[in-house]
Amino acid sequence: MTTLDPAVLPLPTPEHVRLGQAAFAAQGQVTELAVQNLLRAFPGNTVTADILLKVVVINQIYSTGILAVQPVAERIQAASIDVALQVGDPDVVHRIDRLQFVTAGGKSIDRSIYSFATKYCAHHQPRHYPIYDGIISTKLLAYQKQDGFTRPFSDADLRDYATFKEVVLQFRAHYGLSAFSLRDIDQFLWILGKGQLPSLPSAILPSP
Repeated sequence: MTTLDPAVLPLPTPEHVRLGQAAFAAQGQVTELAVQNLLRAFPGNTVTADILLKVVVINQIYSTGILAVQPVAERIQAASIDVALQVGDPDVVHRIDRLQFVTAGGKSIDRSIYSFATKYCAHHQPRHYPIYDGIISTKLLAYQKQDGFTRPFSDADLRDYATFKEVVLQFRAHYGLSAFSLRDIDQFLWILGKGQLPSLPSAILPSP
């Protein structure tokens, strides 16, 4: 199957979003199901050992590059996020988006794990939390440059989670994609950014 030129931004039609969903499912359906099953078994975030299992799996499957997973699990447990997570409070992301600990050699580690934090929240509450990563940010910026679907923003702006979520919602509204979930939009943008979005059959290409 042919793919679109990644330098060309296709109009985000429902047909394109469905193609993105299908392409994502073809390569990630089993891993997505594995994460969903794990979260059904351990939905809460009050027991560090349970959280650690989820951190390890999400970190591994989505290649978020965290080597010290236990401090992340401990931070999530200490943040008492469950009530806020259930209602979709965007501040939850920033309550867990830093890796902070002191190594056995006495070195202080303090770095952002923002992308991981959005993935962690999104898998618990996909209705409320879109996923941020560099690929999705790049495509949102490119669509803003092309179409001006919302006010100007930068990648630094998108690292404020409330702003990022608002931009994704405005993207969905501007292109008439209200029938699609935040996760659907994530998948479309990620597949597009990877250069893996199949071309539409010519019979259903949008009119010029």
